[in-house]
Amino acid sequence: MPIHSPLGLTGEQDATDYLKNKNFVVLERNFYVRGGEIDIICLDGDCLVFVEVKARKENSLGKPYEAIKYTKLMKMRKVIWQYLQTHQHNHKRIRIDVVSVEYKSDLRIKNLNHYKNISIDDVQ
Repeated sequence: MPIHSPLGLTGEQDATDYLKNKNFVVLERNFYVRGGEIDIICLDGDCLVFVEVKARKENSLGKPYEAIKYTKLMKMRKVIWQYLQTHQHNHKRIRIDVVSVEYKSDLRIKNLNHYKNISIDDVQ
């Protein structure tokens, strides 16, 4: 099982709260299989959404979403495939989203951005 940092756990909780406030239905958190993890799995209407959460403090190098690279997206796709093989679903659509949370030094949210339907073209 992966080890989550306190900042990472805070980011995942804030992302979950944000998604719930946007009427997403959270199905699962921290779905882990050998080879990777999906932070949040939820429904947005009839769409099954796999969410990667990235959190950073404001004095960190780079924005949180900049940590999503091609290799991370490919790893996520493999984990999603395993999830779909082991869970019943009848969703017409699936997508990958990123929630990027940037915190002030006192852990108050500075910026929270939700990027929907990311693809290989969106990452380096």
